[in-house]
Amino acid sequence: MPSMLGPSEQPSPNPPLLEAYYYNGKSAVRHKVAVRLSESALDILLPSGETMTRWLYDVIVFADKSSGGVRVAKADSEERLVFLDQAAFEALRSRAPNMYTSQKRIRRGMALAIATTIVFLVGVYFVTPTLTAVFVALTPLSYEAKLGKRYAGQISSLLEDGADKKTCQGVHGLKALDKLVQALAQHAPVLLPYHVQVLDVKMVNAMALPGGYIFVFRGLLDQAESQDELAGVLAHEMAHAQLRHPMHAMVRRYGVSMMSDMMFGGSVMGGVSKNVMMTAYSREAEQEADALAVQTLQSAHIDANGLANFFKRLSKEEEKSRFELPGFMSTHPDTASRARHVESAKPGGLAVLQDEEWTNLKAVCS
Repeated sequence: MPSMLGPSEQPSPNPPLLEAYYYNGKSAVRHKVAVRLSESALDILLPSGETMTRWLYDVIVFADKSSGGVRVAKADSEERLVFLDQAAFEALRSRAPNMYTSQKRIRRGMALAIATTIVFLVGVYFVTPTLTAVFVALTPLSYEAKLGKRYAGQISSLLEDGADKKTCQGVHGLKALDKLVQALAQHAPVLLPYHVQVLDVKMVNAMALPGGYIFVFRGLLDQAESQDELAGVLAHEMAHAQLRHPMHAMVRRYGVSMMSDMMFGGSVMGGVSKNVMMTAYSREAEQEADALAVQTLQSAHIDANGLANFFKRLSKEEEKSRFELPGFMSTHPDTASRARHVESAKPGGLAVLQDEEWTNLKAVCS
């Protein structure tokens, strides 16, 4: 007998059942279920065919996707469904109007927060020297010391090769180094707790980090022909620390990362450590450090011409190695003219270390 119903009144065929795994949010146990996509809701069916629960389409949101399938959730609930078949998820997605609404809201919020932060931090990045000085002056020395300690640890880790430590551990050599550092520190105009380490690296270099942390490279120690030369380099790096030049340089160059780290915590500056080792100071900063180093050396009755001799010898090396610039000169520019300036200091002085102590210091990495 022909049907008496019009085309729009024809009953719709039963929608196909989709396979999924259901998590009730109360335990980690997953349940294999059948899912039926009805007119206005998703029905989760028991093996008997009875409806266990129903999710309205407008409360279904995307959770995540992985090799284990696509996971969706019921808003404001811990319940989850995992579809292994992408086609099954697509069938649901076409019916759920708010599937990605929460994701879009989160992305918009993150974009707004990032944009606001970038606007602020870019302004910090391009600060004028005056604003940099103000920022450094307002930075507590305790924070600067923590920053220096963090960088020192990162640089040491960066240079280590497995269990092979790159910080030299010769006990007698370190004792002699500390004696030389303390002789200088006692006559420095600014009192700082200095932490000086020798890195077992052949590069001829030395560098000051914020907060009185200083690295001397083995290559520089090998190049030093007298304790006066090493004392001059140490006095120079200590002067950088006293004048807070490392902090100034980092604020100017890494202002965005530093401000982010101070504002949000974490390890934003972790990736900066490699570049810190190659950060060069301005000519003015180097001249200031030289002047303060000479003042400290003379107060400690150490011959300041040791620093001048070191500069002159490296300057000659610079002329020979224009395409392979030694590390010290790449981070301490204008070496020749600075040697002439330091050389004008009054010659003469006393030896801080005994010959045996100087020998031990030279062998600290052995």
